[in-house]
Amino acid sequence: MKKVTIRDIAAATGTSIATVSRALQGKPGVSEELRERLKEVAARLNYVPRPTVKPGSIMMLVFPSHYLREGSHVFGREVEVLYDRAAEAKMLVMTQTDHDAEVEACKKILKEQDVSVLIYFCGVPRDEIVEVATKQGTEVIVIHRQVDNPYISTFISDDYYGGQLVAEHFLATGRRKAIYLVPEDTKGRYSARERFAGFSDRMLQAGAEVQMVTMPKAPLEERIRYVQKQGGDFNAVFAYSDLQAREFAEGAALVGLRIPEEVSLVGYNNSNHVGVTTPELSSVYWPIDKLCHMVMDHVERYVAGRYDVFPIQVSVRPRLIIRGSSDLSLCVSKTS
Repeated sequence: MKKVTIRDIAAATGTSIATVSRALQGKPGVSEELRERLKEVAARLNYVPRPTVKPGSIMMLVFPSHYLREGSHVFGREVEVLYDRAAEAKMLVMTQTDHDAEVEACKKILKEQDVSVLIYFCGVPRDEIVEVATKQGTEVIVIHRQVDNPYISTFISDDYYGGQLVAEHFLATGRRKAIYLVPEDTKGRYSARERFAGFSDRMLQAGAEVQMVTMPKAPLEERIRYVQKQGGDFNAVFAYSDLQAREFAEGAALVGLRIPEEVSLVGYNNSNHVGVTTPELSSVYWPIDKLCHMVMDHVERYVAGRYDVFPIQVSVRPRLIIRGSSDLSLCVSKTS
């Protein structure tokens, strides 16, 4: 059963979250009559106040260690924002590469110490971690993963909408035979499925052609030949990430496929790969920096005791940045 929050009480009584928070915490600014009514509704809904952050408790941030190595990951700079703010908030930061070791380390800390907030970046905590965390009253936040658990807060980008943006761009530029390029070991991910769903739904709605093509593990030129064979006479490529888009651009040059004259190319993440692709890569800007700031703002409000709204689900819409790989006019203007 979904936990009742002050959002539910506010909705049931037609009041604001701030009013409910003040009333239930005994703060001034609320009439006694309204305070009692809100308490009665809270009791009827079986509302259980979330624990506040106790003095001496710790907050944890967990993410893969390679994200902080300079130049090694597409989100390096954005993750540094999260890392720096976590350090300022005196969080316990765990960087792990071995997921099994990460799980055991997290469980040990959760059982032995008073942990108020646990933040996972680009990872899904296993059931045993969630079980231990919820039993201890720890709030769990996951960034960049959709988690089907009502007790976990999620901060994600709307990948379905991102896929639609790419489709709209292709349709507007007359590219109606498109492929969605995705690595074989990635096509089952939530983000991969959502991007393709938004992309294919919009393309098919307009009567255009679209198909998913997986990129095999092989020498680059062989991979591109395989994509050409599977994709037929396509004139547009939407890649799961900028890395796949960059590889396609490099492979296209080997087989004489011209971008964007013959094939428009769009990636995803607006990462450090866009500037090294020739022509520069069009890409969907995935607002990871915004999500990181939103998470820390939310945690700081929680620590300050301003309101009690865990768990929360937040989705931010991305935007498409058009460059030369999908717009010939931009490609020409740059080289002229």
